[in-house]
Amino acid sequence: MSSSIEDLKTKVSELTGALKVKEDLLAKLVEDKAKVDLQLPQLQDAVSLAKKCLEESLEQKKYIEEIVSSGLTEVFGVEHTFCLETVLGPDGTIKGLKPRLKEADGEFDDPIGSFGASASSIASICFRISILLLSRGTAKVLILDEPLANVSPTLQDRFRAFIETICKQTGLQIVMVTHMDQP
Repeated sequence: MSSSIEDLKTKVSELTGALKVKEDLLAKLVEDKAKVDLQLPQLQDAVSLAKKCLEESLEQKKYIEEIVSSGLTEVFGVEHTFCLETVLGPDGTIKGLKPRLKEADGEFDDPIGSFGASASSIASICFRISILLLSRGTAKVLILDEPLANVSPTLQDRFRAFIETICKQTGLQIVMVTHMDQP
């Protein structure tokens, strides 16, 4: 019988120890929950701020795409659509943006290799204009050195008209260095 009492005492001791471990774990969980509850509003604010930043970035991306598309459409007289395609890494994170361009109802393609020097030059200038217009706290002056060297005179005239419109609408000032008789 004494062995049964000893066995019961051992069992009670084991159960008491297990109960203490569970009580300590419960106390730690309650403490951790209290910390999380304190951090939750900060985390919600951080998520909200991240969403706002993403929305603003997407709006800026749209603005850049619209400026470049309208510049190319205006100069070439045919609808052009420029977009910045998201490039994802193997882990699904955004690694960058790849420029894509299509003319009228065509397929999107690489603007540098598929659309010739004129389209690349004009798209590049329009891209720089859009970035400058999105910049805050900077003077809106763009200096271009021989920007239209590989663009035909007819397209140069159309581009000049587009640039004049942009400058009037936005207050942007553009200085172009050129060896041509007419800018």
